[in-house]
Amino acid sequence: MNNDRRKDIRALYEDAGTKAAPIECAINSLLKLRDAAVSATEAFKAAASSLKDDIEAIRDEEQEYRDNMPENMQSSERADAAENAIAELDNAAAALEDPDVEEFDGDTVVGHLSEAAGV
Repeated sequence: MNNDRRKDIRALYEDAGTKAAPIECAINSLLKLRDAAVSATEAFKAAASSLKDDIEAIRDEEQEYRDNMPENMQSSERADAAENAIAELDNAAAALEDPDVEEFDGDTVVGHLSEAAGV
């Protein structure tokens, strides 16, 4: 019985090299996929951050425009449009604050930008 087990162990040992190669290949593929996912996530977050910065810059300009309106225009349609744009730009920027790749909804951001633009 012991000799049979020893033969089985030797057979496993001899086959280990051929059986290990596909496992190593699979592990390497998984590691490459993980690295690609990490890179894609970093690129997504960088793009979202850049878009958020652009939105906030435009919002700040719109806020300055609204704040500097002459008093006789502060109750006008232009003032209302500026306030709406500021609110929608705030909402778009908030949607880009620390976004989660799996839960991100680009349509929400685009919707807020569309409303801000009056489209």
